[in-house]
Amino acid sequence: MNYSRRLVVGTAGRYGEGHAWVTFEKDGKTFLLEALRWPFGLAMPRLSTLRYHPKFSVGWNGKTISCYSHDDQRFSGSLQTVAPLVGEWVFRRSSFYLRLIAQLTKGITLKLFGIKRPRSLKG
Repeated sequence: MNYSRRLVVGTAGRYGEGHAWVTFEKDGKTFLLEALRWPFGLAMPRLSTLRYHPKFSVGWNGKTISCYSHDDQRFSGSLQTVAPLVGEWVFRRSSFYLRLIAQLTKGITLKLFGIKRPRSLKG
């Protein structure tokens, strides 16, 4: 990949529990790679990143290892900053739940009518 990356340890989520995640830099932007958010797809709403609070991280740029200690920072944004973030969050969440409802409806319909799903062939 040849991206500068970090393994980050801190707190995250609604309840601020201990957690670890990976960040990497590409084209001057930092991206958060979160394995537990896979059901939502590849793109995480930027507003959701506010729940991540790094404490320590270890970085690797392809040549050297670096260790970091992070101060806790609080977000303070204006309405002009927050409004588009809320819109992005609502769009991404609603599209996830619409896909989930469609899949559940399809699964229940197939079950009710006794239709078996085709099994994939393992080669």
